[in-house]
Amino acid sequence: MDDWRTDFNNNLLQINDTINNLIKNDLAKLNEIVVEVKAEINNIRKEYTEIKTDIVRLKTQQVATQKEIDSLQQSVQFNADQQDEQAKKIETLAVDTKKTREIEMEIVKIKQQNMQLQSQLNSSKQRENDAGQSENLQDLILNIGKHIGVDIPPNDILQLNRVSSKIKLQGRPRVIIAKMRTRLLKDNIISRGRKARITSRDIDVTGESRPIYIKEHLTPFNKQLLTKCKELAKIKQHQFVWVKMG
Repeated sequence: MDDWRTDFNNNLLQINDTINNLIKNDLAKLNEIVVEVKAEINNIRKEYTEIKTDIVRLKTQQVATQKEIDSLQQSVQFNADQQDEQAKKIETLAVDTKKTREIEMEIVKIKQQNMQLQSQLNSSKQRENDAGQSENLQDLILNIGKHIGVDIPPNDILQLNRVSSKIKLQGRPRVIIAKMRTRLLKDNIISRGRKARITSRDIDVTGESRPIYIKEHLTPFNKQLLTKCKELAKIKQHQFVWVKMG
């Protein structure tokens, strides 16, 4: 009986030792697992911290990038506005250039007309009249001045000549062109001459009595302009059209 108890106790002790060893081994393994888990947690925390740092850095970079994008957009808009402004300036310059060319062409025309007029005025002071007799144009102008009441000093008559019209009509005498020293004298002669209704007989010109018309000598361009003004005046039902200072 005692032997049985002894064996039982020994077996019980062996079982207890075995269980304790198993528990110790399991605890050791568990401790290793806990250590690994703690290390893994630390790694995760470290990685999380690094990720947070990266996120902050990325946000900072994003803000900087957005600022650069905004700056680029402003630059692009500024350049677009500048291009629009330059395009408008170019368009305005093109219009101004066209107007300048038109003005230059008009100036050339006026110069040509003035040269044509100067050429006419530089002709001889004495010509044969329509009756084949010699005439003194200066005496003729002085007689007209006396009849209409305008004192014309001979020295104020700069140039005189007769000019044939482009359209020649039978019986119509050639036109006399007179260049005076002052505009005031010219205007007085024209004004008084229109009111006096002078004729060739009034200044002792032989032959049939003809009315003498005194008016501005116009360049071809101004003649065309006057013709168009008269046509427009008829359409607009204006009563008078006149020329002042050629």
